[in-house]
Amino acid sequence: MKKLEQNKIKGKVEIIKKKEKVNLKSVYKPRKNWETAFKRMRKENEDRLLIDDFFVDEIVEDSDFLIQ
Repeated sequence: MKKLEQNKIKGKVEIIKKKEKVNLKSVYKPRKNWETAFKRMRKENEDRLLIDDFFVDEIVEDSDFLIQ
């Protein structure tokens, strides 16, 4: 049990047997409801950037990327 705690595996685990090894995988999915949350954010116009993609004084060295 201590090894599970050290690897931050809590709750239920999936046991996967591969050849001579046994792997334990957490069943917990931390991003489980992200898709629903992002759709709600888009619907409510809450999906805007909090900071600009680049700063005004930033130098862009990629020749395929032009700022006008």
